[in-house]
Amino acid sequence: MQIILRRDPGPADDETVLIHMGAGAADVAVAAALRNYRSYRGLSSRGGEFTVSVFAVMAGVTEAMILDAMPHPQFGRARFAAVRDRFALLPTTVLGTPVPDEVMAAHFDVVLPAAGLVLPPDFDPSEAEDEDLDGIRAVLIASVAELLALFEPRFRR
Repeated sequence: MQIILRRDPGPADDETVLIHMGAGAADVAVAAALRNYRSYRGLSSRGGEFTVSVFAVMAGVTEAMILDAMPHPQFGRARFAAVRDRFALLPTTVLGTPVPDEVMAAHFDVVLPAAGLVLPPDFDPSEAEDEDLDGIRAVLIASVAELLALFEPRFRR
């Protein structure tokens, strides 16, 4: 997976962002954030970022287009301002996915706060000890729960 940072100010505060969710379980989002951490090393001074993907309804990208590109049966909606007020967002394009280019142009990564975590620059979750991962998961699960709450209620496609 290759991540490219776009020059994009993001949607207007009152525009909608969508998050796609399987069962909406926070532990699934944390597992993905851990799995993808090293893919963000080129965008981070820390060697990676823990992120969750969202898509903005903006610039000709409709909710229907986003939902058609999502693999999961559930999604949630939030206003961009609500997410931006609590989390940093990166306008990113993720290469090598089945998401159409026009929808990927509205992709943003929500950076999960990892308060108190001090990770070495070469940290790789796939090589970490279980007890280290347990501590990281505990920090991330709180951030993911806060993020997912912004996207309630969930809707079925």
